[in-house]
Amino acid sequence: MPYDTCAYALTDLSSDHLPVKFLIDTGTPPEIPKKFIPNWKKFKAYLVRQTEMTHPPSCTDDIDAEVERLTAEIMTAYRQSGSWRELIKNDTPSEIREQVRVRNKCNKIWQRTKHPSDKNKLNRAQAYLRKLYRDHDDRKWANFFAGIEPGEEALWKLVKTYTEDKHKMPPLITENRLAYKDIEKAEAIADSLQLQFKNNDLSHPPTDYIVARRIEILNSKPAKNDINPCSPAEVAEAIGKLKNKKSPGKDGITNVMIKNLPIRIILRITFIINCIFKFSYSPKSWKTAVVVPIYKQGENAQIPDSYRPISLLSSLSKLAETVILHRLEAETDNKLIPFQFGFRKELSTTEQLIRMTEHIREGFINRASTVAVFIDIAKAFDRVWIDGLIYKMHKLEIPRQLILLIQSYLKGRNFTVRVEKELSTLRNTEAGVVQGSRLGPHCFNIFINDICQMPETQLALFADDTAIMCTGPNGALNVENLNRHLAELEKWLIRWKIKINVDKCQAVCFTRARKLPPPPKLFRRTIPWCNETKYLGITLDRKLTYKKHITNVTKKFKKARMALHPLIGGNSRLSLGNRLLLYKSLLRPLISYASPVWGAAANMHFIGLERLQNMAVRQIARQPWYIRNRTIRKDLRLPTIQEYFKSIAERLFKKIDASSNTALQKIPAYDPRGNRNRRWPRAALHR
Repeated sequence: MPYDTCAYALTDLSSDHLPVKFLIDTGTPPEIPKKFIPNWKKFKAYLVRQTEMTHPPSCTDDIDAEVERLTAEIMTAYRQSGSWRELIKNDTPSEIREQVRVRNKCNKIWQRTKHPSDKNKLNRAQAYLRKLYRDHDDRKWANFFAGIEPGEEALWKLVKTYTEDKHKMPPLITENRLAYKDIEKAEAIADSLQLQFKNNDLSHPPTDYIVARRIEILNSKPAKNDINPCSPAEVAEAIGKLKNKKSPGKDGITNVMIKNLPIRIILRITFIINCIFKFSYSPKSWKTAVVVPIYKQGENAQIPDSYRPISLLSSLSKLAETVILHRLEAETDNKLIPFQFGFRKELSTTEQLIRMTEHIREGFINRASTVAVFIDIAKAFDRVWIDGLIYKMHKLEIPRQLILLIQSYLKGRNFTVRVEKELSTLRNTEAGVVQGSRLGPHCFNIFINDICQMPETQLALFADDTAIMCTGPNGALNVENLNRHLAELEKWLIRWKIKINVDKCQAVCFTRARKLPPPPKLFRRTIPWCNETKYLGITLDRKLTYKKHITNVTKKFKKARMALHPLIGGNSRLSLGNRLLLYKSLLRPLISYASPVWGAAANMHFIGLERLQNMAVRQIARQPWYIRNRTIRKDLRLPTIQEYFKSIAERLFKKIDASSNTALQKIPAYDPRGNRNRRWPRAALHR
């Protein structure tokens, strides 16, 4: 061998067979796990000392240069101001080290003599050493658990080790061969994603011509600086709202770094954002996303399409997006349709579900049925027609300068896929709003804002989750009205290059009648009636009993409880406060999601839910069987499930009553203290 080597027998182990250890000196130092510890005072001082305010950019190239210079200065300051610390610590007590020496001495004596009494001494020394190690580990874990305060980061890190999906990506099947290496996997997934970020193969020549002509006119006119400039106070406020745990983009700048920037750098960022407004230009370095593939449960793990892309964007870019979004929302909030509840202030999935079920319940009372079609849009965010979006912004009379800025932001983007530490080559995107961005969801809402409406039907949207309903006493007439709406929807979808998964669309006839009308049709294909469908996380059956939904919730709760058993079970070393916090934060939300929607379900369903809570709480409190459930709840200051649901419903309905959204204002009014067999959502307030 070209390396220096040596070999010797190990006597440290308790086995009769001595292993041989080889030492090979390759000249390469061993890799010791290290952690970078930043010094934020030095970080700020370095930036104040090194940074310089530049002259105002005279063109877009100057903006790119300034952004790259600022990024380099921040990263240099971060690297220069911190230090690396080894993560491995030798905290073995002296008592254990001494016992190791005793055990090794006994082992050498026995190896030399082979006398039974010497073997007995060795066994006793080894057994005592095991006991010392076991006691040391127990003390270490006990001190660790005792030192965790409720809500501390260490608690959630511990939970993550038990609940996170530890999926290991297998070799991927490509057209030509298997991808074994990480770089090959990254390229295979990048190939798949590149096909996703393209316009759907749909064409409507008149619309294509109108849009192209409008884009041409929009880009030909001289730009006017009609965007309100931002102030350092606005940027500082946006920085304060950044979340510390967000992963950085390709530039490596984290939100924690941005929060520790000195005033001098904040002024510089403000200066850059105002230059972006002036030139309606998005910097090139902010247009690259690092995509991390996440496995979709239940899919074939060897197919590249079975991975969901999670985009990591530049933190500085997202900061600028926040400032831009404030201006875009101010121009569009009063122009968006009221039926769209996705990514809107003061609106959530629960409010949309309440609105839908209230109208369905009203139909039951009036001996009417409600027919509904739930639309599945294929790759909704990834295949938004960018030119069509810009055209619709113009139709909403958004200031031209702001439209040009959004156009610059959306066009010319690229991405790279990261698998472990390997990055794929850069790939361009031709369509879609930016996944993981601040502007993307609002841009999508603008894109589908002109979805066709009809007086006989009702729309319910949450981002791309779309439902169309029609209520009336005549089921056949309801379907006829629904089909007319779907026919208009087909034209709208083709016009704006939106593709529908007809096979995944579902239709439900909410009625108590046995005989159902003919099913609706979409693109000349019949959508068969379903007894139930899942919309916004709630399983809606045709009679709104919610039996299937509560069954699913029960299964999900039991599965999560088993996953958390090491932390909340009888052998857990966590304090009672931490165990109770895990129940309130991770388990109870599984059964309380959208509870105002189904909180007035039959009492028999609540008996099962109360039983779930009682079993979990008794396990957490470690109480024997003869202690009453109400005594345990009283000691823990924990309400019953029914009381908890009632408190959630009170807050929600108070919020709905004060809402300015016209769709919520049209929810049918009724006295919830009336006939409780009607199962109105507000009946939960008077249980």
